[in-house]
Amino acid sequence: MKALHTGLLATFLAAAVSTSTAFAEPPADGAKGDRAHKMHAHLKAADKDGDSKISREEANASMPRMAKNFDAIDANKDGFVTKEEMRALREKNGGAKGDRGQKMHAHLKAADKDGDGKISREEAGASMPRLAKNFEAIDANKDGFVTKEEMRAFREKNGGRMGKQQS
Repeated sequence: MKALHTGLLATFLAAAVSTSTAFAEPPADGAKGDRAHKMHAHLKAADKDGDSKISREEANASMPRMAKNFDAIDANKDGFVTKEEMRALREKNGGAKGDRGQKMHAHLKAADKDGDGKISREEAGASMPRLAKNFEAIDANKDGFVTKEEMRAFREKNGGRMGKQQS
């Protein structure tokens, strides 16, 4: 349970840290999908006084996950969470992107029963239901296989989500 909690917190922090250098600045063009834009907007909305840091009160008002973990994030115990503290916690926890990438790599390797470095429709159907559901949309070159590159491109196109198909 603690690992799940840490993973969720790290994911939240990774999205928050990657959004911008300060809460008041908009994300740069090419920000990693819709998730980064939504997180930036959420942080900016929570930062009521526009000081580029989140107080305990601001977190309590609109960011329940941050509020619940406020003391762990507020490393210097000054009553505020800054982008630097969020980044430090993410790095301490191994970085959400790295963890997520390692888990996805292990899952893909396990699903790739013939070891050819790509996932067939049958392999996806056997152990990766969301991939199987979106197989046609993900298989960009329509060769009947999905590669890591095709999955990455699909996630970027869909704001980091694998579960929803583009219309």
